[in-house]
Amino acid sequence: MKLDFYAYQKRFLELIKEGKFSRLGRNFETSSYKYFYDTGTGKVFQISEALNDVLSKFIKTNSFDSIFELELSEDVMLYTLEELFNAVDEEHILQASPVQELYGPQVYELDDALSTQRTQLTLELTEKCNMRCKYCIYHEGNGGYREFGKNNMTFEVAKLAIDQFLTNSKKEQLYISFYGGEPLICYDMIKQCTKYCLKVYPDQNICFTMTTNATLVTQEIASYLASLPRAIITVSLDGPKDIHDSNRVFQNGIGSFEKTMRGLKYLVDAFGNRVTESIIFNSVITDYSQKALRKIQHFFDTCEWIPKNLIHTSSYVDTPEEEVEYQGIDGPRENLIRERIKQDELRYNPIESWGVKRFMEGNYDETEIESLVKEGFIKDLLSIHLRYRADKPGKIYGMNGCCVPGAKKIYVTTKGEYLICEKMGPSPHIGNVYDGIDIERIKKYYVEHFRNEAVNYCKNCWAINLCNICYTECFDEDDVNFSKRHRRCESHRISKENILALYHEILENAPEKLEFLNDYKLT
Repeated sequence: MKLDFYAYQKRFLELIKEGKFSRLGRNFETSSYKYFYDTGTGKVFQISEALNDVLSKFIKTNSFDSIFELELSEDVMLYTLEELFNAVDEEHILQASPVQELYGPQVYELDDALSTQRTQLTLELTEKCNMRCKYCIYHEGNGGYREFGKNNMTFEVAKLAIDQFLTNSKKEQLYISFYGGEPLICYDMIKQCTKYCLKVYPDQNICFTMTTNATLVTQEIASYLASLPRAIITVSLDGPKDIHDSNRVFQNGIGSFEKTMRGLKYLVDAFGNRVTESIIFNSVITDYSQKALRKIQHFFDTCEWIPKNLIHTSSYVDTPEEEVEYQGIDGPRENLIRERIKQDELRYNPIESWGVKRFMEGNYDETEIESLVKEGFIKDLLSIHLRYRADKPGKIYGMNGCCVPGAKKIYVTTKGEYLICEKMGPSPHIGNVYDGIDIERIKKYYVEHFRNEAVNYCKNCWAINLCNICYTECFDEDDVNFSKRHRRCESHRISKENILALYHEILENAPEKLEFLNDYKLT
């Protein structure tokens, strides 16, 4: 028997020669079964209680001898190890290639992507806003991404950005987005830009998008937006009057609900039968109690003139980026979050946990997902449904959820500086409307510096092939700074563990209810 254990120990040491066992996969469980997700192949296996215990020990200790602490008989232990290493040989699991570099189109298709694949241009029309929402990322006490200013974009800057964008893309569908501050402060600029695009580029398939608080929408503005060939308007609305007005206030502190609803009604009426494809809601949730969430959902469900099948996104309040030390995979901070979730499941992700309660406890009917969380939950399911899968481990790892800077989207400040995204905090610019995109800066900061730093942490992470974290939260104005991202990575790994379990819970009980994911199109 000892010889058998010695042989299995030798096999174990071969598996971890490239790093810790924990990078090779993750075990998780549903209400009925135990499972193991394999990093290298993306395969998921149902496993026995004994094998789950063995894998847990390997993951936590990186030591073969730790399994002798388990209360398993010698026969059961040997049988379990035989089962494990047979799967290693037959299914090619626990053999994830070492992570030496991260790859993506940023690395080998950058020039082509920038000259042909541009998809979205976001114009920061103004630094001004007619409101002072208490949780806004511009607010001094919150995300600290920017501060309100007094600058507006000139048409010269907008025109240069539009021309560079529309003449350097071969994508069939293009998006030009108006952003702020509050973009409708510059409604005349919106009209000037849209008319210019339609006149000078009549053959381009352009969708004009905007995020607005809707308080400045008039019947004239609504009619004009609805007259565009294609427009998508995201309206910021947090729920009924008392909830909305608790945070979404004007500069004088007065709530904005009445004016937002008036503007929204103008938009709904103007878009008519196009409303379901043209209006999106976004709600920022500050009260996570089930009572408050039910109240918000009830408001959207019962308002007689709000269409019931509009896309609805929700989000938590942005908090200031915090620099912390790296604690490794399953470090103290990460494990503390897990312990808190065990004590109170709703504490970690209260919005989604509430929003899918009927779905998980009922007949797994898509219509039972509360609209407040539906888009986000389906996106989570898709991350598992469409995950990387192969018979044998691949040798190349992608750059997480990072886009091609300047290609998928590009953000233009009021002064004409190019940034990679409106959601980014301070980060290195990538050119300007006068000189064009600076490919060398992209290569330096968002390819070379990012990859060199990211690989230090991604090489140890079991979720590397499930990760969709992008460039957000890992830059300062001057360069990469991953100390801002460590907390995000910890939460993201826990999120992936949870969604793996949820997905397979559905797969066990109603696999047909996941079929719609094969053709689902996210906004």
